[in-house]
Amino acid sequence: MPRDAELEIFRELSGQQDYVPGVARNELWCVKGRRSAGTKTACKYVSYLISVHGAEYRQFAAKRDRLHALIVLQSRDIAKEVMSYFHSFYNDTVLSSEVVEVLKNSVELKSGFVVSIGTCNFKAPRGISVPISLLDETGAWRVESGADNLDTEVYKSIRPAQIQFKNSRLIGLGSPWTQGGLLWSCWQHRFERTDRLVLHCPTEKMNPLIAKEELAREEAADPQNYAREFMAQFTSDIDSFIPSGDVDAAVQNGVREIAPVESRTYFAALDASGLQGRDKFTLAVCHRRDGSGGMGVTYDLLRS
Repeated sequence: MPRDAELEIFRELSGQQDYVPGVARNELWCVKGRRSAGTKTACKYVSYLISVHGAEYRQFAAKRDRLHALIVLQSRDIAKEVMSYFHSFYNDTVLSSEVVEVLKNSVELKSGFVVSIGTCNFKAPRGISVPISLLDETGAWRVESGADNLDTEVYKSIRPAQIQFKNSRLIGLGSPWTQGGLLWSCWQHRFERTDRLVLHCPTEKMNPLIAKEELAREEAADPQNYAREFMAQFTSDIDSFIPSGDVDAAVQNGVREIAPVESRTYFAALDASGLQGRDKFTLAVCHRRDGSGGMGVTYDLLRS
């Protein structure tokens, strides 16, 4: 059992009152504030898992299979930064004796493990064995890529690559962005799965190097931004002029298109959307909503 001080930290971050020892937690999700040192700490944890528990993972794979610790990040620039962490771990510490070769986007180890660094792409985990994975800044993936469900698709593609390992580990990190997507779903359902631990990690709790005076200044300047960026709270504004609840109320889930009616007049519009991401062009077909006085429309078809 953890000491009283450790138990109090667990309760504060997890929102759970009871710590049950021996419960298998295959997933750890951290909803974290900015500058909370989450990425570097998680990379250290990945190195620890490989070094201390590598033999346990090996028993679930063929002797000559390469096992991957897959690190998935939101952009190439961040991938370079995180790769520098692993270069430091495996070049400047006692772990250097475990290294076979350090490459641009990977570190190959004598144990048959490979630390692989890549950007968010649901095709990346296919064809490899992944007992350990780290998904970093998942809350920003959809914004970075322009794909609404990329975070969920990456997660769904990694789980089959881990399924043969009874003691697999998936670590998910992210600062709150929108009230939607994978990180938001994990947060909403944080008490529903015994194999998943979800922690709330405000900046002030995780990084003592940041002065409280600086945080107080940020809060005074923009309370809403402070709540999101440093207190790791999901807020409803997120730079949108339409509240998320209003959007949800206006959406018919599962409806791809509405059959045309001969008596209606239809309008079509094309949005180039900045020519970025998977939704470079979006086509909408709509009609004026009956009884709306000319102010409302119903979308009959959306394609991107």
